[in-house]
Amino acid sequence: MACFPECLTTVTHTTKRVDDELCGMRTTHRDVDRLEGVLTAADEPLTAREILTELEARDETSFESPHQIATVLGRWANQGAVEVITDQPYRYKLK
Repeated sequence: MACFPECLTTVTHTTKRVDDELCGMRTTHRDVDRLEGVLTAADEPLTAREILTELEARDETSFESPHQIATVLGRWANQGAVEVITDQPYRYKLK
């Protein structure tokens, strides 16, 4: 599996309202491992929706939407860990 920089585990992937205050959820090491596992097992690049569907099938996700996954993977791409294929819809694969 790819080696992800430590900073990738602190990327905020959603914001929720808790007691009328906005609170960011952080991507945990477990989230990183799970996303990495889905991308590693894939035979081809996947959309964020396909990744979320696979995580839900494994009952392994704290992500609530494909948008959250796309945000995290986009930031990983900025760090050089993921390739974004900019077709419609975007697809993601490990570098």
